[in-house]
Amino acid sequence: MSLNGTNWLLIVLTVVLVGLVVYSSSRGTCPWSQAVESPASAAATAPTPADEDARLVYADQSNFEHWVLRAQEPVLVDFYADWCGPCQRLSPILDRVAEQLTSGRIVKVNVDDSPGLAAQYRVQSIPTMLLFVGGQEVQRLKGIRSEAELADLFTTQR
Repeated sequence: MSLNGTNWLLIVLTVVLVGLVVYSSSRGTCPWSQAVESPASAAATAPTPADEDARLVYADQSNFEHWVLRAQEPVLVDFYADWCGPCQRLSPILDRVAEQLTSGRIVKVNVDDSPGLAAQYRVQSIPTMLLFVGGQEVQRLKGIRSEAELADLFTTQR
C-alpha cells in the first residue's frame, strides 16, 4: 500500500496533535477555552457563618468578592475543572495544605461553572492558582506544585 499526499498529511497532523496533548500534559496543565456560562451553573449559596471558619471553600461569580477580594488574610485561588487530570492530582495537595492552615484560605473556582471569572483573571490553562493579599493578585502559579511550596505561600505573606 502506498501513501499518497493526503494520507501523509493526515499522519503528520495526527502526530502534531498527539505531541501537543503530550506536551500540555507533561507541563502539568490542561488547556482551557472559555465556555458559555449557563444560568443554572451560576447559582451559588451565600456564605454561612460556619463557612467563615473553613480553610477551603468553593466560589463562583456570586461570592468571589466575599471570599477573595474582601479577605483580610492571604487567599490562594485554584482555578480547576473536574475533567482536568492535573487538577485532580493537585486537589489532595490543596486539601492537605488547607488542613494545616492557621490563617488564610484556599478558594476553588470551577472554570466550567464560572468562565467569566476565569476570563477576568486571564486563566488560559488549568490548574492555575492566584495568590491574593488584601484583595490584590500578588502571585500566579500554573501546574501542579508541591505541598511545601504551596504552604510556604501562606507563611511568607503574614
